[in-house]
Amino acid sequence: MIPFDKPDFARALFEENGDALLFIDPETDVILEANETALRLTGLLKPELIGARATDLLRLEQGSREKDRLRGAAGKTTLFHGKGGFQMRIKDQPGWLPVTVTVTRLHVRPKTLALYTVRDDSERRIALGRAKQAETEVRQSEARYRALVEKSSDGTLIIESNGVIRYVSPAVTRILGHTPLSLEGRSCFEIIHPDDRAAAREKHNEVIANPGAEIPSLFRASHADGRWRDLEITGVNRLDDLSVQGIVLNFRDVTDRRRTEQQVRRQNALMRTLFDAIPDVICQKDREERFTGGNAAFELMIARPVREVVGKTCHEMFTAPWADRLRVTERSVLRTGNPTRVEEWVRYPDGQDVLLDILVSPMGDDDGHIVGLVIVGRDATSRKRLEDQLRQAQKMEAVGQLAGGVAHDFNNLLTVVLGNLELARELARGQVLEDLLKPTEKAAKRAAELTGQLLGFARRAPLQFQPVDPEELIRDTVTLLRHTIDPLIVIEAMPRPGGWWAWADAGQVTQILMNLCLNARDAMAGGGRLFLNNGNITIEPHEASTEVGPRPGEYVRLRVRDTGTGMPEDVRARIFEPFFTTKETGQGTGLGLAVVFGIVQAHDGWIECASEPGRGTTFDVYLPKYRGEVPDPGATPLPSPSPLGRGERVLIADDESMIRTLASTILNQLGYAVTTTEDGEQAVKAFRSADLPFDLVILDLQMPNLSGMDALRQIRAIDPKVPAILASGYSADRMEANGNHVTLLDKPYSLASLGRAVRQSLDARGS
Repeated sequence: MIPFDKPDFARALFEENGDALLFIDPETDVILEANETALRLTGLLKPELIGARATDLLRLEQGSREKDRLRGAAGKTTLFHGKGGFQMRIKDQPGWLPVTVTVTRLHVRPKTLALYTVRDDSERRIALGRAKQAETEVRQSEARYRALVEKSSDGTLIIESNGVIRYVSPAVTRILGHTPLSLEGRSCFEIIHPDDRAAAREKHNEVIANPGAEIPSLFRASHADGRWRDLEITGVNRLDDLSVQGIVLNFRDVTDRRRTEQQVRRQNALMRTLFDAIPDVICQKDREERFTGGNAAFELMIARPVREVVGKTCHEMFTAPWADRLRVTERSVLRTGNPTRVEEWVRYPDGQDVLLDILVSPMGDDDGHIVGLVIVGRDATSRKRLEDQLRQAQKMEAVGQLAGGVAHDFNNLLTVVLGNLELARELARGQVLEDLLKPTEKAAKRAAELTGQLLGFARRAPLQFQPVDPEELIRDTVTLLRHTIDPLIVIEAMPRPGGWWAWADAGQVTQILMNLCLNARDAMAGGGRLFLNNGNITIEPHEASTEVGPRPGEYVRLRVRDTGTGMPEDVRARIFEPFFTTKETGQGTGLGLAVVFGIVQAHDGWIECASEPGRGTTFDVYLPKYRGEVPDPGATPLPSPSPLGRGERVLIADDESMIRTLASTILNQLGYAVTTTEDGEQAVKAFRSADLPFDLVILDLQMPNLSGMDALRQIRAIDPKVPAILASGYSADRMEANGNHVTLLDKPYSLASLGRAVRQSLDARGS
């Protein structure tokens, strides 16, 4: 039995209670008794505590609603339990101790007392505060997370471990068109493309196996409109997170981005293909002059992949002097920002020397700062050769114009010399005089041949085009050579039977072969072998070069090859220049090959030369193929005696008085009535004012005031049918001479050639 009725038992319960116990007089609020726990809790001695007012020891927290209930608790029969809102004063402490207070009414006759049970509430309140703070933080975190998720442009799904969708963020509707209600409760794999589902399940298992890890993936998902969208997904296993308890899938639509990336990749591939297809050498460098890239032509130049030279400098790659010069240019461009063009000869790994036209340009960033260089090198080797050929042709043309003018004037003089020689031989017969006139006439004809060569060089010689058999030309040339070439030189003529015929002037082509063979002779002073042959050549359009080189068509090739000393490149490049010669003074004029060049061009052909020191020289002459039927060989008719005139009236116009006198003398002797004038204007006036009409006009084509052709037009306006002879040494004038009753008479002309031309022109009118 528990001795509840024993005083000692009651005292023990009071003193040893773990709570602070205070007996209070409810009428006066005075503390009547306190146990040890109360003394220990307040830090007061018993005499300090007994007699004190309870309201001085306990106070209410601000705003507490327990105040009124505490004051009236002692006067009521009900138990009052204050859960909070009270504080107890602690001796020598600056603050108040939070406590809970329970008031119990005790009836101790003759009075009613109040028992205050006071308990230290610090730890509970701290724990409660912490719990509330944690709860608040959780709520705030959830609110922030939900706000982020719901306002994020990325879609979010929370799924169970089996893939069932539990939460759908608002962005999912914007991205895929599906509403949350249409997706929640469904398996996430239902919206994955069938071809991607197996891979998606593998990724799902990987996410489950790696809690907390972010696992990326890329799959196609269905849009509500039936299209498939590319989703970039990050999955995180939050199954153990009590606030989530699921797998979080964050995703964004990358369809447009992937389409753009594919277009960029295709564009880059195209640009790379085009970049590599450019025949120019292209490379890039940074500001430190290190290579950063290049195209296929650059790889060909360096004979290695570009990746092997990225990061290297030109100094590490090349040791030739051109590289040092190019580095100077590069540094200048980096310093000034001005693009610079240079030309450099570069030797490729295969030993070929290439002239590169190099443009060094600055490469800038978005802010305009120079961050590197772009270097473009264009193969200018062919252009350089063409320029050299063009300069050569221009020089030939310039000298040709000079030679043509000299030859024209010289022909006028030769016409007078040869004509008077013929007249002298006719008028004064005798062996002594014949012996004097014959060598004089021979020398004059030799001068005429030289003049013809000058005109051939100037492309103004009156070429006599006809079908020419190259076999016959080679045989005739060999016959001539055997009398002029040292027997130590073996001539091997190898004409090609049945070869094409050429459309050419046989005499001029013979001159070409003779000049080439005589040059070969001079290159084989100690003996050697000389080869002559012909061939058929067809030049396709893609093989054509320039106006001074190959042109499309069919050609006859004449080849002259020797085993002589050969020539270095610097000499070979100049051999067709007028007056250029390597022979000693007095042994050559330097016109031989220049004349050959001019004659070949006059035939609309070209000439090529290949030579190396010690390995001989080869000349190839290309002449247009004759396209008609090959003529049968026949005897050449002998010239007939000059026919006599029958008193016909002839008008002569020439600005050279000696030629007027000579022509007048010849025609008077042949029986014609001759009138002479000094130029075209006088000829027109004489023709218009004549009492009797002229039967024939002989006009020099090149005259001051009014040319022979212009004078003829005015004369034909008076008498459209009057026969005419145009005298000139220019082949270009032959085009103007074509027409009815017009004959071209080449200077220098002889007594016989003038007489035949006059008679044939008059007879043609009569017919």
